[in-house]
Amino acid sequence: MYVQLLFFEKVSHTVKDGVKNLGNSKTRNDFEAEIKILFKTLRELQLSIQNFNQLQRSIFCF
Repeated sequence: MYVQLLFFEKVSHTVKDGVKNLGNSKTRNDFEAEIKILFKTLRELQLSIQNFNQLQRSIFCF
């Protein structure tokens, strides 16, 4: 559980930094690169949540 919380905190900071960087993008390529990083980070978060939920279900099935 603690590891999961650390991961969520890291993702939160990554997303905040990414949004801030979007505002500082000077070119379209910079903007697109930041969007790709944000989507990748959010996808990792989604997979992590799914894995966590699956782990919880398997633990509480006993």
